[in-house]
Order: sequence, then structure tokens, then C-alpha cells
Amino acid sequence: MAHDVFRILALGGGEALDRAAAGLTAQGYAVAQVDDRKQARRLLKTGDFDLVLADGESKALSELVTEAGGARPWILLGRADGPVATPENAVWLTPPVGNEALAERVQTLVVASRKAAVKAAPQKALESRKASARVAGASRPAT
Repeated sequence: MAHDVFRILALGGGEALDRAAAGLTAQGYAVAQVDDRKQARRLLKTGDFDLVLADGESKALSELVTEAGGARPWILLGRADGPVATPENAVWLTPPVGNEALAERVQTLVVASRKAAVKAAPQKALESRKASARVAGASRPAT
């Protein structure tokens, strides 16, 4: 499958996540896998990844998802015991899928995410200009 080299952050250390990260690396994706909560937080804040692959059974998942927001797509492997707050663009993969199906899902999600970001860019710029105008108008002295 031809694709750009997507950067994937794999959060957790379960067997399924290890296999998925190895499979994506073999498919040509740049995968960074971390199991440390503090390091995961730091990497999520940088925003240098196109997609986050996470162990859905991780106890830290809810916390990390909440802190990261929905800026990039997530793929969650397995199922959590309790309810987990997930971003809008998160996909649960249960039952497990093969490496090719996972790579296809990554491709689809990242491309869709990039298209959505391009579509949203003009609207965000307009909102930013309107906000700047309101601030500038509020700071002018009365005449």
C-alpha cells in the first residue's frame, strides 16, 4: 500500500499494542511506542504525530485522551472495562484486525483528519480575525 510516512504514537505496552506497533513499522510507518504516562503526556502535547494508537484497556487512557483533546485521530485496541471518554475521531478496533487492515484504517483516518483540518483552516482564520477585531475595538478610546 502506497502512503506518506505517517507518524504514529503508540501508547501502552500490552501484547496487542506491541504486535500492532511492530506491524505498522513493518508497513513503513514511523511508530514511537511509550508506556510511561509522563512521557506520553509530553509527546501528546507536542502534536508531532498524525495518529495515536492506544491500548483500550490501559487505566491511563481516559486521562490521556482528556488531556490530548481531539486534535488527531485515535485508534483504540481492545475494550476497557468501564466507560472511557474518547474523542470524536477515535475508533475502537475489536476484535483485533490484521496488519494490512490496521494500516488501511490508519491511512483512512489520517487522510480524513488532514482533509478536515484543511477545511477548518479558513473558518478558524475568520474566527481569529473577528476576535482580534473585537479586542481592537474594545481597546479604542471613546470619541
